[in-house]
Amino acid sequence: MLSAIIYYVIVGVAFNFFWDLIISKTETEQYRFTMVERVIVTLIWPVAAGFFLFTLIKNLFSDNSQD
Repeated sequence: MLSAIIYYVIVGVAFNFFWDLIISKTETEQYRFTMVERVIVTLIWPVAAGFFLFTLIKNLFSDNSQD
């Protein structure tokens, strides 16, 4: 049981790490998490990952051309 909790937290920390990498590469600092938000995202990372994937897929398939 304890090992499952440890894996869950490790995945949450990895999610925060990859989020910070994405923010650093895109230079959109307004989307960087505060420390409190990082703790919350570490605890509820499946929701945050689902929201991220939904938004990513939505933006990839939307027509953003400004002709």
